Amino acid sequence: PTFSLLVEQLGISLVVLGLINTVGGLTSVTTAFPIGALSDRVDRVWVIRTGMLGFMAATAMIALAENELPLIAGRMLIAVSAISVFRICAAHLGDVIPRERRSLAFGAYATALGAGVTTGAFIGGYLGDRFSLATAYWVASASALAGFGVALLLLRSQRSDGGAVVDRNLRRDFGELITSRPMLQVCIVSALVSFSFSGAITTFFPLRADELGLTTAQIGGIFAARGVVSTLARLPSGIIARYAGESAILTFTLATELLVMLGLWQVTEIGWMFVILGFEGFAYGGFMVASQTFVTNNAREAIRGSAIGLYATATGLGSALAPLVLGLLANAAGLAAIFPATALLVAAGLIGVYLLKLKPLPVAAQET
Repeated sequence: PTFSLLVEQLGISLVVLGLINTVGGLTSVTTAFPIGALSDRVDRVWVIRTGMLGFMAATAMIALAENELPLIAGRMLIAVSAISVFRICAAHLGDVIPRERRSLAFGAYATALGAGVTTGAFIGGYLGDRFSLATAYWVASASALAGFGVALLLLRSQRSDGGAVVDRNLRRDFGELITSRPMLQVCIVSALVSFSFSGAITTFFPLRADELGLTTAQIGGIFAARGVVSTLARLPSGIIARYAGESAILTFTLATELLVMLGLWQVTEIGWMFVILGFEGFAYGGFMVASQTFVTNNAREAIRGSAIGLYATATGLGSALAPLVLGLLANAAGLAAIFPATALLVAAGLIGVYLLKLKPLPVAAQET
C-alpha cells in the first residue's frame, strides 16, 4: 500500500500508477522462465543473492524518486528480484530437502513468506506515518542488504552437479515441461487460483462489498482475517500434504475457489463474507505449500528452476489478465456477474485437471 501512497504524494496520476503496476506484472511474466532456466545453468544460490541485491537497489531507487521514471525502473527491478529470490528459493529447497520432507519444508517456507509480507506492510505503514514514505523504503533497502548478508553467509548449493554450468537446450527443456502432465495440471490450477484471487477477490470483491453497504473498515477487517487464516494454514498444510498428497490439495483448492465464487455471488451479510473469505484463505494457504512442493517433486533437478519459472509464469498470467477481463465484464454486466463467470472458468479448470490424470514424471519418482 505504501507504493500507491508514494505515487500519490509525488503528484503522479492514477493512470500512470496503473501503467507502473502493469509494467511490473508484465516483467514478472516475461522473466520468470528465463530466470528459472538461468538458475539451472548456474548456482541457484548466486541467483538468490543477486535478487537480494536487486531488492536493495530497487527500494533505494524508489526512496530517491522524484518522478515516475525511477518508480517504473524500481517496480521492474522488484519484479525480477521477486522471481530471483522467492521462486528460486523454492527450487533451492527442492535441491536440498529430501522428497519425503519437502511438503513440511514448503509449509515452513510459505509461513515465513506470509509472516514477512504481513510484518513488512505493518512496519512500512508505521514508518510512513511516523517519518516519511521514503524512510520506509530506505529501511526496506537496508533489510534487503541484511538479507543478502544472510544469503552470502548461510546459503550453500547442495545440488548433485554442484551448481555447475551444464550444456542444456532451452527449447528442449521448455518442450519437456510444457508436455508434462503434472506441470500442465499445476499451471492450470495456479493460473486459475491467481485469476480468482487477483481479479474477483482482491480487485472486485471490495467494490461489490461497498455496493452492498459495507464500510472500508469492515472490508479491511475481512481481508485481515483472511490473511491471518491463510498464513496460519500453511505449516499444517505441509503436514497434511505429506499424507494426503499435493495433488489432492490442488484439487481441493480449485473446488474451494468454485464454491467461494458462488458464495460471494449470493451472500449479502458481512458474517458470511468473513466465513467465505476465511475458507478461501485456508485453501489458498494450502495451495501455496502444495503447488511448490508438487512442482519440485515432479521436475528433474537439472530443470527444476525452469519448472518453477513456468509455474510462476502461469501465476503471473492469471494475475495480469484477471483485472482486465473481469473489469470489461463488470462494465458490461455489473459487478455481481463477475463471480458466477469466474466460477464457470474454475469449473472448466477442474474438468481439465481431472482429464490430465496426474501422470508423474518417471525421473521424479526416483529422486530422494
